[in-house]
Amino acid sequence: MEPIKIFFFAMASFFGIENQRILSGKTQVKVYPKEYRIEVVQQKIFALMPTENDRQLAKKEWEEIYNLKSHNRQWSEELNYFSDKKIEFSESKKEITAKITLTYSHPNDMAVMGIWYDENKDRFIMNYIPEHRLKTKDGKRDGIFWNFDGNRNFSFTITPFATVPKNKKSSISLYLN
Repeated sequence: MEPIKIFFFAMASFFGIENQRILSGKTQVKVYPKEYRIEVVQQKIFALMPTENDRQLAKKEWEEIYNLKSHNRQWSEELNYFSDKKIEFSESKKEITAKITLTYSHPNDMAVMGIWYDENKDRFIMNYIPEHRLKTKDGKRDGIFWNFDGNRNFSFTITPFATVPKNKKSSISLYLN
């Protein structure tokens, strides 16, 4: 099994953009097995910009994602198994949130995102990665894996950048103007 993919916390990975600079400080993932749907809500979106060149690249990346249609940006080929894909942005005074909704045909389609389905035990499985700081009330950790009931909705939250100093991050809302 592969670890949780960066899809969950690197917004540009949903669109096949490499060297992502736009990241999510907090990501909540909700899986609805009976509806064959997964929602990824990225909150506290920021950009890592140690240099001025990084700032310009982050600005370009954000522009392409935020204005997806006008830039003719396509979804990542890794997400071809997902029949319906959409992204919605909402903005508050403090932050921008992105909600990505994907519809799949078979539970195994989520393997590209690091969520595997075990048909024999009717459960979903993910690798346990301490650095992601995964929190859930729906799953149980068993050694190096998280296990979730295959018949029930489940959710988890990850905060892999909780220890990055604030002076290394820049709020992405700077790029909307």
